[in-house]
Amino acid sequence: MKIIKFNYNLFFAFALLSVGCGTSPSEIPPNPYSDWVRENLLGKVRSIELIRTDEKDPTILLPEITYYDSLGYKTRCEDYYEEQTFRIENYLYQYPITFLKTDVYYIEEKTGEYKYEGGESIIDDHLKNNLDDDVVYIESGPISPRYNASGRLIGIVWNDGDKVTSYAVFSYNKNGQCTDFKIYREDTLRHHDKLTYDEKGYLHLCTYGYYGTQVADILYRPDGKAERIIWYPKEEECEEEIYHYDAQNRLTEAFKYNSYYNRYERTTYHYDTNNHCIADSITHNGVLNQTNRYAYDRYGNLTLREQKDYEGDISTTLWQYIYCYDKTGNWIEKNTYKDKNNIKTTRRKITYY
Repeated sequence: MKIIKFNYNLFFAFALLSVGCGTSPSEIPPNPYSDWVRENLLGKVRSIELIRTDEKDPTILLPEITYYDSLGYKTRCEDYYEEQTFRIENYLYQYPITFLKTDVYYIEEKTGEYKYEGGESIIDDHLKNNLDDDVVYIESGPISPRYNASGRLIGIVWNDGDKVTSYAVFSYNKNGQCTDFKIYREDTLRHHDKLTYDEKGYLHLCTYGYYGTQVADILYRPDGKAERIIWYPKEEECEEEIYHYDAQNRLTEAFKYNSYYNRYERTTYHYDTNNHCIADSITHNGVLNQTNRYAYDRYGNLTLREQKDYEGDISTTLWQYIYCYDKTGNWIEKNTYKDKNNIKTTRRKITYY
């Protein structure tokens, strides 16, 4: 069995050429959703090493190591997704904005040296907006964060050699909350976030793209969950989404309306006493389109999904999970079965603060 390992001495010397993007815990504003919470981790996890098998050669094990700061935020991820190629992700936070800087390297076969292949920065928010797959903005090139004397992030610079290709600037109110965020490419404004806060703790985020065209208008609750989202995906098209929650902060209804297609979608959710969603139903323009029923094991893992479409046809999928846990309660080995077939075995090593 062959496992890929970093040449840490060589890599550390090489990594000094790049900027470390993790801020210290004291510089990170409060956030109700740390990555520990997002990933259902128990205890103060410092790092997780996930071991996967190469799809082409099962004798090769490919590690993915994720690091967290003492507040539970991801700061770095080292990911071997091929035997000779790996990706390094650095995270930079300025609540509610997250920067994910991705750099790809390959190993020169003859010399064993690390070579830079390319990279990009992904800018997104770090809130529970029900839209985790939507990327707000992407920029390429190495980055350099800029801080003021008190350690607050005030800007970011993207470079191509000695040339500055893009830069970002931040503005804050007297309470230290970020109120304005702009990205310029060659002195042309390409991305603009305006943020306002009210006395009840609500956050209103307006996002603008190239030439000042509006991209999104989002209202967040004090717990960080989106209450209303308006998207402007293209000219003359608007998508509005409204979310309702119950007293336990569980999503109960989601309304989506597309003005261009005059399409209306409503999804309702039902929960058990353990706060697991056990059923949902979807209607399109008032007509029932689909219903789903779910079941879980005692650890909250999905074990059954029964889907019924608008014609009454039913399809069922079954899952089973067999876990091994460490003494803190986090799993270190997971065997996943789908319809009685073992589809994946995953192992991971966890260190703690």
